[in-house]
Formats: sequence, structure tokens, C-alpha cells
Amino acid sequence: MIPVQDGVVFHVFWKDIKNVGKGPALSLIVGEVEVLRLDCFGPGDGHLHADFVAAGMNAEERLFFPEDTIPAQIERALFELSKNWAYYTTRSLHPHVQKTWLDPNALRKALKEARGLMVEFSGAGFSAG
Repeated sequence: MIPVQDGVVFHVFWKDIKNVGKGPALSLIVGEVEVLRLDCFGPGDGHLHADFVAAGMNAEERLFFPEDTIPAQIERALFELSKNWAYYTTRSLHPHVQKTWLDPNALRKALKEARGLMVEFSGAGFSAG
């Protein structure tokens, strides 16, 4: 867990989901709400999940990254958080999340730490257990 500011943290972790992918992941948590999860799973599998209203019963739950490598997807994830965090928070289903404003200096510091962990997790031979 990486604290960003009061009530806001990043969780950086390794995911390995059969038939979906494996790689480093990062979640933006506001209060107890996962607002955004970025799964950097490599070619064709990297994607994000956002706390939005679904368009319908069969709506896709993921937005796929155009980047094909895990390192490029990590950079995309960090870009989404550094430049587009307000897009995600203001569209959240939760009113307290919609009102959240992130301190740019605190965000920059937390993103630097998150990058280091994600790169470490993506290194050769990492496994969850």
C-alpha cells in the first residue's frame, strides 16, 4: 500500500489469473472504493477497470491498452493516474469519490514509488508464491 494523501492509496500487486493474464497491477483506492485498477498483463491482455456505470448487462468490464509490452503498459497506467485521475473520480458511482481532489505533489511522489514496485514485480521470474 502506497499512501497518496488522506483517504487515498495505491495498491500495487502481482496478479496471475488463469485464462486472463499475469503481471503487475495497480489500484487507486479512495476511502474503501477501488476507483481504478490497471492490469499490466502484456501483449493483448493489458487493461483497466473503472468504477463507472455499466452500459448494460453484457457490457465489457475492461478497457484494453493499445500498448503491447508490460513496461509500456506500466507507463500507460502511470499516465492514466497522473493525467486522467479526475476523469475517473468524477465519474465514480460514489459521491465521496466524485468530490476527491488529489494533491499534485503527493500524487507525483506516490506514482514514483508505484513505478518502482511495478517494474520490480514485472522482473523475470517473479511469482506470487
